[in-house]
Amino acid sequence: MKVVAIVQARMGSERLPGKSLKKICGIPMLEHIINRISTSRKIHNIIIATTNKKIDLPIVNFSKKISIPYFTGSEDDVLDRFICAGKFLSADVVVRICGDNPLIDIGYLDEMIGSHLSKGAEYTYNGSQIPVGTAGEVVNFNVLKKINLIAKDKRYREHVTTYILDHLNDFNVNCAKPPLYLEGKTFRFTVDTAEDLKLIRRIYKRLYSNPPIPPLRPPLPLLLKEGKKGRLKGGAGGIVETSQAISLLENNPPLAKINIHIPQKDWRN
Repeated sequence: MKVVAIVQARMGSERLPGKSLKKICGIPMLEHIINRISTSRKIHNIIIATTNKKIDLPIVNFSKKISIPYFTGSEDDVLDRFICAGKFLSADVVVRICGDNPLIDIGYLDEMIGSHLSKGAEYTYNGSQIPVGTAGEVVNFNVLKKINLIAKDKRYREHVTTYILDHLNDFNVNCAKPPLYLEGKTFRFTVDTAEDLKLIRRIYKRLYSNPPIPPLRPPLPLLLKEGKKGRLKGGAGGIVETSQAISLLENNPPLAKINIHIPQKDWRN
């Protein structure tokens, strides 16, 4: 089973325009996310899915710069964008990752993928309270293709897995239990606003190590344009472990207050 991480990213955020490439310790947020994914032991390939609008050309140029495959498609029909991106890399299983989550927990993500495969699930998600922005979703590619044929409502096209969540009895759904250090935590580790970015920058300033470190596994082989093969280089700096970020906020309550008042948009609605 070929597991492909699809990172959805765009520059046209209403609350924080250009957030995908905002610098954190001098490195674009999207690059931090790619570096984190490269430490996964379960993901075989990575592709960035952005829109075909002019405003998102910087993401295309960024993808070319770091030799990451990309796909550009409809801004509103994200489901179609995912399907096209998945076809490009011949995905069997898709891992949906948002391009504004620079503290996504890769250890938990690998646990989700492992649970998904061992249980023969069609869709795996987190159903527990954990810090916002620390989990992804795992879904079989043939399920996305099935949804593409039957889901016509705009919100099902704009948000990739909403149809599954509204029709749980129609799919083999798996809820993966998070590790204890995530469970029950209410911190915001996603970047939707200036306050969110301020917090993430503070966390990285305290915990990020600039000198390159060896990845946990060999770099991921990536399929580039025109069928050429390449390799994702190791991270530009040390990976900030999600557990370290949680400990930092627990020991420094004023830090957590920077963005605790920000309401989270419910993308499922």
